[in-house]
Amino acid sequence: MPVILLFSYAILPKKLYKLKQFRYNSHLHPLFSLTGLSALETYAGYLLAEQILARKIIILGCRTFGKETPADSELMAIYLNKLGMSKNKITVCKNGINTVYQIEEAQKILKGHANNVYAVTLECHQERTRRLLEAYGIKSTVFSIEEIFKHSKRSIPKDLFKLLHSFKTGRVEKLLIKESRLLLWLQFIDSKGWLQKLATNLRGIRYFDVDILPTLEK
Repeated sequence: MPVILLFSYAILPKKLYKLKQFRYNSHLHPLFSLTGLSALETYAGYLLAEQILARKIIILGCRTFGKETPADSELMAIYLNKLGMSKNKITVCKNGINTVYQIEEAQKILKGHANNVYAVTLECHQERTRRLLEAYGIKSTVFSIEEIFKHSKRSIPKDLFKLLHSFKTGRVEKLLIKESRLLLWLQFIDSKGWLQKLATNLRGIRYFDVDILPTLEK
């Protein structure tokens, strides 16, 4: 049966950042909340899981604000469970400090049985994600959040639709598109993202990784 890969888009400290308004967000953690993009990724994964009868959802994330804080993937898992997904179908990865590390984690979990795999990402990440998964031997079908929402038979909650509209009409998507183009160019000479890993290790942040940008949005 199908397996779905979800990628994290950070968490935010409630004291420093305005809470994104969507169902359950204020109750996921006492100190942290999901970004709008994390919510969109999670809900799109939930819709896809319903459609293809997925047996497992693997949430690939990291501890955005350090080892003493929860992983963004943990909050996404709580949100997914509140939406109705059984806990025994959810696997949480906490140490994928950029997309390349996350895909390595997915490869370990799949252990060579990388058939019937689906991945969910933003449209501007779609081609980059497909190429990285292929480079790591994971044959997958990569869907964008945008197309899942567009073709869903279930009515999308107004708060999430508003978050998606805000993203599509704001400056964050434009920044992500620019970053993705650079990363796609790099993948012609660095198919497995080793340069991305090196940059991350040297700088100590998710450098060359577009996922961190929503964290910087106040």
